[in-house]
Amino acid sequence: MGDGGRRTGGGKIIYPRNFWTTTFDGESSKWGDWCFAFKRTIRSCSRDAFIVMEYVGKFATEPQEHILGGEGSGGPGAEDVARLSAELYDVLCQAVSGEAMSVVRSVEDCKGFVAWCQLYRKFNPKTAARAIRLIAEVCSPVR
Repeated sequence: MGDGGRRTGGGKIIYPRNFWTTTFDGESSKWGDWCFAFKRTIRSCSRDAFIVMEYVGKFATEPQEHILGGEGSGGPGAEDVARLSAELYDVLCQAVSGEAMSVVRSVEDCKGFVAWCQLYRKFNPKTAARAIRLIAEVCSPVR
């Protein structure tokens, strides 16, 4: 795995109190700035968590965490992915509110990388799912 943010011992790798980002409430216009700040902060805590976040952000469907790590993946091993995922979930719970919190809470088993992927797909204006949702909102406005 290298030294990509891994610390020896049983302590946490991603410390929520080290985060200086604002809380994301699900307002689409704030996504870009919040996403950039959040990823930058994660990267400073754990390069491996950042690598996996970037990787799952490219998924068209929900990632299967048990296959994310491993030899030749360029990132952490499967055991480290599980640990980082749990820590990322805790951090996301503290960094979001409103509609974004609903997305995070809908993820079963507190899988942080799955929650990140769902947030990314829902709020990133460059994803196909977001574009389709925006088109549907324009074609069928609320009365």
